[in-house]
This record gives sequence, C-alpha cells and structure tokens, in this order.
Amino acid sequence: MKSLDGYMPGYNVQMGVDSKNMMITSDFVSLDGGDQKLLKQNVEASKEQIGIYPETALADKGYATTSEMLDVEANGFTECIVAMPETTEMRKEALGVTFEYNQELDCFQCAKGEKLVRKFEKTKNEECITIYQVTKNPCKNCSLFGVCTKDKTHGRRVEVRSNFKEMMEFRRRSKTEEYIQKFQRRKAIIEHVFGTIKTWMGKIPLLLTTKKKVQIEVDLYATCYNLRRLFNICPMSELLNKLDKYATQVA
Repeated sequence: MKSLDGYMPGYNVQMGVDSKNMMITSDFVSLDGGDQKLLKQNVEASKEQIGIYPETALADKGYATTSEMLDVEANGFTECIVAMPETTEMRKEALGVTFEYNQELDCFQCAKGEKLVRKFEKTKNEECITIYQVTKNPCKNCSLFGVCTKDKTHGRRVEVRSNFKEMMEFRRRSKTEEYIQKFQRRKAIIEHVFGTIKTWMGKIPLLLTTKKKVQIEVDLYATCYNLRRLFNICPMSELLNKLDKYATQVA
C-alpha cells in the first residue's frame, strides 16, 4: 500500500457499523493509502449486505471530498455527515476574511466591500476552476493585508471549483447543532469496533498476505464480532428458538 514513506506491506481495512445494534454491516480491504474515494464503496457494501441504503453516513474528515459525498447522496436515501477538515480559508474566516457570492453579478464581495470579478478559467485534474480576482489591487492598503493575501502585485483571488455551491452547503450543514450532535456519536459507534478487533488480532494484526487472503481474514473477524454482539443483545434461548423455527421452515 502506498504511504507517505513510500510503499509498505499494509492494507486499508474499511468497515460500516449499524448505529442501533452496533453490528458490522460491511467490511472490505483496500490498497488505497487514504479514505477519500472509499465512502461510496462503503455505503454500497452496506446496501449489498443488509438490502437497504443507510439513512445516514457518519464519517471522519478523511472522507471529506465534496464529489464523494455528492455521489453517495445521489442514491436519494443517504445523508452524508462528514467532518469537514479545517482549511486555510476556514482559519482566515475566524480572523474576519469572508467572501459573499453575488449570483446576479457573478462576482464575490470581500468583508471590506471590494469586488472580485471573474478573470479566467483553468483546468486541474480534468476539473474546471474559475478564478475571481480584485481589480486595481486595493488589497495592499487593506487592514487585512497579510492575513487575507500577501500578493502586493495582483491582490486577492478566489478559486471556485465546479461543485462550489454544494461544498458551501456541506460546510453550512456541518456548523448546525443537529449535525454536530449526530457526528459526536461517530466515535462511540465505529472506534469501539476497531478497538475490539485490534485487541483480538494481537501484536501481529494480519497473519495472511495479498488482498484476497486478507479480505477473508477480515471477514472472519467481522463475523466473530457480529456473533459475539448478537449473543450480547439477544438471549440464547430466543436465538435457539429462532434457529429451530428457521430449520423447520427450511425443511
């Protein structure tokens, strides 16, 4: 698996957990060094296992790409609640650096009242990015110069991606009290599962190699965890009664 230090003998194990019964709904092994392209795959894996899409997908900031969240919510059933990583722009907002978009005039207005107009477009990673920039560079005389921008020649500019409006909507939602309360539940739901399984694994986490074999090993751990969880939430007598009825129906 590729990491910051080059390639390493490791695997990225992904799991989905049901928030009601705390049971694993999906697990798969990936060779991706990050999680940014795995949220939809995780949701689809849960759909395949339990037959329905989850109402909510809770995930940490490692999954926070706007395009990935839009792909997940495209199924029409799942709402993404993903922690938005603190960016440089978000840190600047706390210092008074804000921009408001005017759709009619197709321009931005900064906190000091200056307009940023459309200048040009560029393509990065096959995505079109529109550049908005101030005119006549009043930034060098602004009280926020050095915080907002340090460009004395051209002044402040804003880069807008194609999914800019959706990104701003995700950011808006991430600041609501309802969103914060839901996201605070995430650690109690998923981290307990990983912590328990890692304890079972011991000092040598994975005994097998290659993605296919590791997937089988992880499936076994997930199955054992679900069985232990089932025994905890359902009395044995009730389980045996259900198994008896199931065996009769099959017969």
